[in-house]
Amino acid sequence: MSIRKIDSKGRITIPKRDRERIGATRFLIVNAGDHLKLLPVPDNPLDALKGSLSIPKSFNEMRREAEKLATSEATKQSWDSRPLTRRKT
Repeated sequence: MSIRKIDSKGRITIPKRDRERIGATRFLIVNAGDHLKLLPVPDNPLDALKGSLSIPKSFNEMRREAEKLATSEATKQSWDSRPLTRRKT
C-alpha cells in the first residue's frame, strides 16, 4: 500500500509493481461513496468470458430443437382449438 498524490491534471500514478501484479492496463473506477475502487478490466472482455459458460450443444443444435418444439407447440395449439364435431351414426 502506498499514498499517492493527485497531479494538477487529476491523475494518479499506480506503482509499477502493483500494475504488474494485477496485470491490467485498463480499470473501471467505481464511486463507493467515501472512496473509489479500481477494478481491472480485460483488454478484450469477450475473450475473458470465453470458457466461463458451459453450453453442452452447438448453436445450430439448440436452434433445431427450438424449432421442433415451436412447431410441436403450434401444431398442438391449432389442434386443440378446433371445434368438436359429432360423428353421424
